[in-house]
Order: sequence, then structure tokens, then C-alpha cells
Amino acid sequence: MPDLVWDDVRNFFDAELMGALPELWVPGTSVEDWQVVFDLVRSSGWSWEFMEGGVVGALPNAAEVLTRSADAELVTLRSNLCRMWW
Repeated sequence: MPDLVWDDVRNFFDAELMGALPELWVPGTSVEDWQVVFDLVRSSGWSWEFMEGGVVGALPNAAEVLTRSADAELVTLRSNLCRMWW
């Protein structure tokens, strides 16, 4: 995202100014779309943490995360930009 200028969007992520970010659902998002997000997190230089069942580990491929069984442990991906869970 080389055209995104942090100074232009900084206020949107200021918890004191804007409050907590809302949860959202993006219908029609594919495994390939999520892989792009995972690749961005890996390559961006952002700090991040991936947890499965509360255990920190390496960030797998999106397909591994999205094809888990419905009763699998909670998965969380946190970065200094956002937090996602499945």
C-alpha cells in the first residue's frame, strides 16, 4: 500500500478521538484475499502476533487458518494496525 499516507488516516485509528474500531464482516472475501492481507502483515514491517488457542506461533498461510474445523481453537492475528480473529 505505498500510496497510503499515514498522516491522512491517523485520526481514524486514534482511540481517544474515534473510539474503538468496530467489528466488521466482509461478505465474499476469498482465501486469496486473506492471503494478500497475511502477506501484507508479513512484509509491512508492522509488529504482529498470531495466536491459536492463546498460544503464540508463526503466521500460517490463510488457507490453513480458514479451513480449520468449526470446533477448532480461537485464532487471533494482532498487529499494530488492527486485530482479526476466526
